[in-house]
Amino acid sequence: KNQQAKQQVLNVTKGQEKEYQKVIAEKEKTAAQIRSAWFGLRDSAAIPFGKAYDYAKEAGARTGVRPALILAILTQESNLGENVGSCYVRDLSNGSGVGKNTGRVFQKVMKAPRDTDPFKTITEALGISWQAAPVSCPQASGYGGAMGPSQFIPSTWMLYRDSLSGLTGETFPDPWNARTAIFATGMLM
Repeated sequence: KNQQAKQQVLNVTKGQEKEYQKVIAEKEKTAAQIRSAWFGLRDSAAIPFGKAYDYAKEAGARTGVRPALILAILTQESNLGENVGSCYVRDLSNGSGVGKNTGRVFQKVMKAPRDTDPFKTITEALGISWQAAPVSCPQASGYGGAMGPSQFIPSTWMLYRDSLSGLTGETFPDPWNARTAIFATGMLM
């Protein structure tokens, strides 16, 4: 009787598994879209000065770097997070991308594979789409690809990742997070 009941349940649910898989795939797609949209909301304004100053004092106490120097660097790099990047990477194999607001094509948004591979690792670890993560555009010569308020390039961020984890308590440090970026600046100095 148990075997017959089990078989009957299997027969009834057999066709439903595909439907469940479709629902799961759709939910995962929606979650990825929400995580990607987060950047559009997040990079629209600078870090409030009071918050930046508090983070800089905390970072200075932990790294020995004066908060004024940390804030000066962040002001120069991104105007305290007001400009965390105006480009998106579109091709990890060659580092090309587009302007965030213009759609203009750039060939050297990020150096491949030196920075594209770590960039993919960083964004995947943070659960965000690498196609939606803002980075700096290339200047007249060289590459762009710097991330977050501190404007670290991905390969350099990975060099500091473990030390930042220990300093901030984050499992995987987020270069777009204001506090983490400020700690990274203090560490680099």
